[in-house]
Amino acid sequence: AKPFVALADENGVTDDVAVKTSEDSKGLAFNLGSDGVKWQSFNDSVPQVYLLDNSGVALSLAGNAPVGVEMAMGYRAAKDGVLTVSLSDAEAFDGQSVWLKDKATGEVTDLTQSAYILQATKGYTDNRLTLQIGGVRPDGTLRPDGGHDSNAAMFTLRAHEQCIVIGRVQSGDRIAVYNMTGALVETMTAEGETVTTHQLPQGMYLVRIGEQAGKIAVR
Repeated sequence: AKPFVALADENGVTDDVAVKTSEDSKGLAFNLGSDGVKWQSFNDSVPQVYLLDNSGVALSLAGNAPVGVEMAMGYRAAKDGVLTVSLSDAEAFDGQSVWLKDKATGEVTDLTQSAYILQATKGYTDNRLTLQIGGVRPDGTLRPDGGHDSNAAMFTLRAHEQCIVIGRVQSGDRIAVYNMTGALVETMTAEGETVTTHQLPQGMYLVRIGEQAGKIAVR
């Protein structure tokens, strides 16, 4: 399993950045032997995601990322709309939390537990999101009104062996899973705090419980 952080648009088109940590690293600085420079796609209809090192170099692979240190994560949105940040395989991060902070909303999400959905504007944005592997949960900065992103699901989502594991649910909750064409692929009634779907084809899925919804990539 590889430690990928994925970015997907509303059509399920994805891009990802690989992040491998090193206990000896104190900051993110490009190293020719371990890192990969991000070559942006000439196709501006697809999303792009990358980490920025301390000098502003965009990376598709951070081979010696620091533990417990926030790193700038940039993205390109093909149009105004919803983007989803998720992990291809949470277990690839060896039990460490993967903290995503959205400076625009103050939301801090552990991507090993839940995908994060944000409303993005078209073009490049390099100063909104940070990524942190392991360490203490970073503090978020709230909007002036003290609010949070209404798109963030209260339950948690993670992918495991082509199944979706849904946590923080309550017995009796009705759960519906949809693919990106809008087709209902599975329904369940929770009998405990965690439920797991059947194995699913690779792709993006939307999980809905009541008025709350979240998206996740299955690979």
